[in-house]
Amino acid sequence: MNDSSNNIKSNPEHIHLYRLMIELILENEGDINEKQRNILNQKIEEWNLCICKAKNIEEETRKNLDNLISKRQKEKLDKELKKIIELCWNKTSSEEEELLFSEDLTALNDRSLILFNQGSYEKAIKYLDKILSLNPDDVNALSSKGMILYNQGKYEKAIEYYDKALKIDRQNGFILANKGEALRHQKKFKEAEYCYNKALEINPEYYIAWNNKGVLLYTQGKAREAIQYYDRALKLNPKDPVLWQNKGDALIYEGNYNEAILCYNKALELDGNDTAIWSKKSDALKGLGKYEEALECCDKLLELNPQDHLGWNNRGVILHKQGKYEEAIKYYDKAIELNKQDYAIWQNKADALRLQGKEEEALHHYDKVLAIKADHHLAWNNKGIIFHKQRKYKEAIKFYDKALELYQKDHAIWQNKADALRHEGKYSDAMKSYDKVIELKPEYYLAWNNKGVILHNQGKYKEALQYYNRALEINSRDYAIWQNKGDILRLQKKYKEAIICYNKVLEIKPDYYLAWNDKGVSLHNQGKYEEALHCYDKALEINLNDPVIWQNRGNTLIHLKEYDKAIDSYNKALNINKEDPTTWFNKGNILVYQKKYDEAIYCYDKALEIKPDYYQARNNKELAVIARKDIFSRITGYVIYKMKKFISFFQN
Repeated sequence: MNDSSNNIKSNPEHIHLYRLMIELILENEGDINEKQRNILNQKIEEWNLCICKAKNIEEETRKNLDNLISKRQKEKLDKELKKIIELCWNKTSSEEEELLFSEDLTALNDRSLILFNQGSYEKAIKYLDKILSLNPDDVNALSSKGMILYNQGKYEKAIEYYDKALKIDRQNGFILANKGEALRHQKKFKEAEYCYNKALEINPEYYIAWNNKGVLLYTQGKAREAIQYYDRALKLNPKDPVLWQNKGDALIYEGNYNEAILCYNKALELDGNDTAIWSKKSDALKGLGKYEEALECCDKLLELNPQDHLGWNNRGVILHKQGKYEEAIKYYDKAIELNKQDYAIWQNKADALRLQGKEEEALHHYDKVLAIKADHHLAWNNKGIIFHKQRKYKEAIKFYDKALELYQKDHAIWQNKADALRHEGKYSDAMKSYDKVIELKPEYYLAWNNKGVILHNQGKYKEALQYYNRALEINSRDYAIWQNKGDILRLQKKYKEAIICYNKVLEIKPDYYLAWNDKGVSLHNQGKYEEALHCYDKALEINLNDPVIWQNRGNTLIHLKEYDKAIDSYNKALNINKEDPTTWFNKGNILVYQKKYDEAIYCYDKALEIKPDYYQARNNKELAVIARKDIFSRITGYVIYKMKKFISFFQN
């Protein structure tokens, strides 16, 4: 907080001690023996080295030796320097109390620095307040208090102290950059940008301000622009691992995982013990689908800090991505043991339970999330998804609405709400929600498709086609949209065009049995019965339990004069679903054609039992009854003639 590096450079005693520290540490490749340590201790006591200056010596030593010694030597040097600096920091509580009554500004500032570095913010503030009572215009004390308030999340108060300091020293780029950070956290982005720009105007070489401006842009979702500022910062200081990490984060946001990994590797070369960087590298590898390598990064993280709950959570997330939900939950549980207040881990576990179909447990865990963070919109949304899946659309909509109260810019929640409204038959409201999805994300093809589905269901085929075509412009690899388009064209009796769409479906998803069935129907309607039969058989290879396919197969077999096989297909359909009046009707028609009138009448009766207003079944039954009586051969001949007319009108 207080920069005394200039004093160090100008003080021969400090330069001597600085050199002595390096010589002693490097003499045995980073190890100091007891005799050498005693010499150093004596020097420290003899010169009564102040703490702040000792801290600066430590920083200067690291900075100057980065390019001169090996990584192994540097690690040893760091350990030794920490031990040396600790000698300067050991003060008793009685000395602290005595210091609070002193007027030694340097000593008070030094003590506040130690407490700041230890995270003892309230104690540090006592010393800073003492300094300010002696000198209200102490810029360093005002700035330091602002930094503490910032670290406590008290951004407005922090800005107040930064402003006081800037009234005294308007050209202090360090304080301006810190003020910018506080403003950024308040989402006052324009004011924050002004502060960073002002800091850079004062000192264009101030790499932290370049970095902070990058963070500001990244926070606003402008990752590509942010990278340019991180590059400026790295040009000035390529030895700061935080800059490499920030650039990596922006590259991940852009979906550029390979380059992000290169940045994280650079950061780890500079600081291999930073668990956050290992975590980020794991995320990038996960994005590339390199799950084993991602797990290795998690293992390294946990080796460095077994108590890092995020490391256990990340391991769970990787397994979660692979669909290994049970294993993932074990790691989430471990993370929760270490930190029960991290709502994101409860959310992850809830999602894993939901995807396993354990919906009641999942709901309980989403409630846990909301007990910790009531405004977590994703938990409300995902509760809605569970009720949606259970076809409890009204309840689902309530949860989606709650999520949207908290965050209106998530297109996926609007999509979920629209789908639920569509299933409720509230087409007008659903269309408005789909419009909101498209407003937020114009390239979200599912919203275009689902608007088409609503118009399709309303019989507005021409308009529906426009929406399906727009969806396919965005994503031509979604087989469901090709299927929807094919169905519309088939209903418009544009069978050739419909078949082209069904072929597209089968190119993308060869085992999609509905496309085989609907292609068969289109071929049947073109009179291509052999080809239609082939399609039905392909559909049945994939799914034997769809009664509609068996019924369609029966209809086609009639046209091929395979009557017994047709009846066999109808029987297969009825074994699966005895409550379909159309199948009973079609079976009755073929039995009349075979002059099996009693069996035909039974079939028509079954159809009428299920659907009393089925007038075609009633008419055909009457004709079958007349034919059965066989009163006059002429009448019988007429009946058979009429029945043939009906048989040519079998219902699909």
